[in-house]
Amino acid sequence: MKRLLLALIVSLLLAGGSGYLALKNYTQAGPLAAPVTVVVARNTHTLDIGKRLTQAGVLREPYLFAAITTVDRYRHRPGLKAGEYAFAARESLRDVLVQVRTGRVGVHH
Repeated sequence: MKRLLLALIVSLLLAGGSGYLALKNYTQAGPLAAPVTVVVARNTHTLDIGKRLTQAGVLREPYLFAAITTVDRYRHRPGLKAGEYAFAARESLRDVLVQVRTGRVGVHH
């Protein structure tokens, strides 16, 4: 019984810590030092978009981007839109997601 209780406590601490880190990464300023333009083609998989944004320096972690967009689909939020996106320096993950969801682009593809 003590082991089960200990396992439960450890699991709750890990889940809480993971949630805290995800929220911190979601709202903190991004790593991008200077503005950049990234093209998102039609029918590009969510993880591939995250990887492209990470390679361009817009995001730190493509898997967190993919996880959040997957959860958002279940919350009936709009999907990601193709286009040519201009990202400002230090945009948070939240700001990047809003931009790609709403389709605020320079040129549509």
